[in-house]
Amino acid sequence: MGILDKAEAANQVMEQLRQMKRAVVIVERNAGECYRAWLEELGTPISVQKRAMRHGDIRVTMNVYGDPVNDALRDASSKIAERAISQLLTKSAT
Repeated sequence: MGILDKAEAANQVMEQLRQMKRAVVIVERNAGECYRAWLEELGTPISVQKRAMRHGDIRVTMNVYGDPVNDALRDASSKIAERAISQLLTKSAT
């Protein structure tokens, strides 16, 4: 394998890592939104939600996660995250 081949292989690995990082961010954000929405659906007081989400300031819970996420949006976000992860796993397997 020549130097150019090694460089190309390294570039492909770096691109896969960048894509995986994007997928992790999508999943993490989606997980936080879903968790907050589920707590809200269960009627959990906001002060308990704050502690459950490990926020130091209740304004984070209210301002970042305060808009209730409806079922359709949550489902759509989950499907997008699943698709992104599936594509990344498929690409990394090749």
